[in-house]
Amino acid sequence: MRRSIVPVEKLSEETRQLFDILNKESDLACVVIGAAFLDTALASLLAQKLLASSVSDKLLATNGALGSFATRADLAYCLSLIKKEHYQDICVVAEIRNQFAHSHLQLSFEEVNIRQLCDRLNEWRVILHGEEEEQVGDTTEAQLGARARNQFNLSASKQRQQPNTRLHPTAAAWDHG
Repeated sequence: MRRSIVPVEKLSEETRQLFDILNKESDLACVVIGAAFLDTALASLLAQKLLASSVSDKLLATNGALGSFATRADLAYCLSLIKKEHYQDICVVAEIRNQFAHSHLQLSFEEVNIRQLCDRLNEWRVILHGEEEEQVGDTTEAQLGARARNQFNLSASKQRQQPNTRLHPTAAAWDHG
């Protein structure tokens, strides 16, 4: 299946809707959609940096040399198009996606290993200006799962919101470090 590279302008429109969509879907759909969005954003960023040609299209196609989420993230980081902390978040999102995708059982954000992965995400902390959430009394598994889902949703959907501070393909280049 061939995915087309989404123009940056369309990505910006979709970003506004993504967070709401992530909150409405099942945990599995949330993870798949969030990871797919970041994959599309990486493809768009790389497409901006490559020569506009059929060779570039072939490289970025699903079955091309730059067609996988991990390869796109690796290349964007190695070309200094994204900061290390954004790269690390993308890698965690990919790991969460792989956990969901390769499980024969239905996973949820309430699973301890998924919650631990979500705790490794950084973008949600930036959005909350580094503040930790207050822990009130005994926390249920459902509450811990909801917290993990919020961490994932914020990290996946807000990676590109602020020019020059987050992943943002409309900037001259995404942050690097």
